[in-house]
Amino acid sequence: MEEAQAFIDNVDKELRRLWTARERAGWVNKNFVTDDTNEIAAETEQAVMDYLAKTIPAATRFDKLKKPADLERKFQLLKIASSLPAPKDTTKSAELAKIVSDMGARYSKGKYCPAAGGALRRELAKDKENKEALACEQGKEDSGVPLGVLTKVLAESRDEAALREAWVGWRTISPPRTGPTKRWPRMGIRPRGSL
Repeated sequence: MEEAQAFIDNVDKELRRLWTARERAGWVNKNFVTDDTNEIAAETEQAVMDYLAKTIPAATRFDKLKKPADLERKFQLLKIASSLPAPKDTTKSAELAKIVSDMGARYSKGKYCPAAGGALRRELAKDKENKEALACEQGKEDSGVPLGVLTKVLAESRDEAALREAWVGWRTISPPRTGPTKRWPRMGIRPRGSL
């Protein structure tokens, strides 16, 4: 019993450290999107994935041990802690982490250019801070209204047409998945029972 408690205490401490590092890197990456912050976010994501990929199977040695309810709960939570199971190959887990980080960065950098004369453009024109964003050209990359501004419209506006355009328009910035982003759903999948 002591060994199981020591194991889970160590896992808890290490996961808190790894998750905190990942969330900090992710926050910086989403607020200051650069190639460097994207790489740091990918590295911390990979560290979490790789740690869970080895720790979850290691925890199975305690499966048959009769444990107090609180300890059993911690082991059960560990088994479902990985939202993105890493491939066993560290090269592939690095690729997967990079893809996930790139997708998040792309989402954070996306911009939508509202139609001229549309309800959203009229709504945005009410705030002088949106002047630069409204000088956008449709079809021109990196031109338009960022997610933060659209989020504010969605939270504060009561103009149904503007709300609809903000909602629908934001979804048009997501390009079809191509190249590496097409691979990510399959990279974390493992045969049943391999965790």
